[in-house]
Amino acid sequence: MATTGTIARFSRNGHRPEGTLRIAQLAPCWLTVPPKGYGGIEAMVARLADGLVDRGHEVTLFASGGSRTKADLVSLYDEAPGMAEAVDKPYLEFPHVLNAYDQAGRFDVIHDHTFPVGPSIGTQVERAAVVHTIHGPPAHPTARPIYGHLGDRVHLVAISDFQREATPEVNYAATVYNGIDIDRHPYRADKEDFLLFIGRMNPEKGAHVAAEVASRIGRRLVMAGKMAEPAEKAYFDSEVRPHLTDDVEYIGEADEATKLDLYARAAGTLMPIQWPEPFGLVMVESLACGTPVVALRNGSVPEIVDDGVTGFVADDVDSFVEAVAKIDTIDPAACRKAAEARFSTEAMVAGYEQVYTSVAG
Repeated sequence: MATTGTIARFSRNGHRPEGTLRIAQLAPCWLTVPPKGYGGIEAMVARLADGLVDRGHEVTLFASGGSRTKADLVSLYDEAPGMAEAVDKPYLEFPHVLNAYDQAGRFDVIHDHTFPVGPSIGTQVERAAVVHTIHGPPAHPTARPIYGHLGDRVHLVAISDFQREATPEVNYAATVYNGIDIDRHPYRADKEDFLLFIGRMNPEKGAHVAAEVASRIGRRLVMAGKMAEPAEKAYFDSEVRPHLTDDVEYIGEADEATKLDLYARAAGTLMPIQWPEPFGLVMVESLACGTPVVALRNGSVPEIVDDGVTGFVADDVDSFVEAVAKIDTIDPAACRKAAEARFSTEAMVAGYEQVYTSVAG
């Protein structure tokens, strides 16, 4: 979506300039915004809230205590309960969500990132427009009927067109790609001679395929990612470990600095995804570092990777192997340029700004 232009900041007398909005960002309560470790939704909300403040909007962030933001922070809990509590005590989200919706009259728009509690309550709110981003797969059997009802009552935003195509019965307001902080991703045109896989050690992410491909072509592969007990360890031991050699290496979970360094130095990032990925942040982060992506055609992959320009989209393992052999023909500058144009924080903020303006009425 195109930007609607720079919006002036608030004047000191408290009057809002024309075009500015009062926006509530309602984040899940389980982790801080931004998260201290992994937390895709919370990281995106952090960038969105700060970006909207920078564009002059009056933003309130409903999130757990300990969150850091340029917006006005409202916290029901002094500390983030943690993801374990999301399973053991899911009811903790109810008061957090209600605290935001009870104040609906203060806002033009409430952007709800929780599910399913928040947007379900949001269907009954008339004092503010309610926007909900679908961060997960909407076609999941338990989620699909919920989204089918929500789409007629709240304004649903997809993070890829693939999401929309997977659920044609759902009424969507827009597609807005997730944005990353491009400046935090080091660009490097001069690449080293190794391939990279970053992702959880589970079958859906295709770690076993990445290891098999590297073994077949005899090229060095560095693998980094979280491995939870016991199912993922069992999968790793049976499907991935047999491919490990001096040239195919698993280094465990990488912190942000290590991950960004690997992205920047790698000749290419392998994304042999085995499930309908709704977005694919690994692909975007790799492109931002000027590193092309070779991915299997699944989910949103063809939307993210411009085949032959920023990487290659393969239909099977054999064509995946052939694509990896051509990875050095991709221009790193084209990868970075695509990330800046399509997947930056600025592009995401502009996209949501258009959504808010259209629904605020």
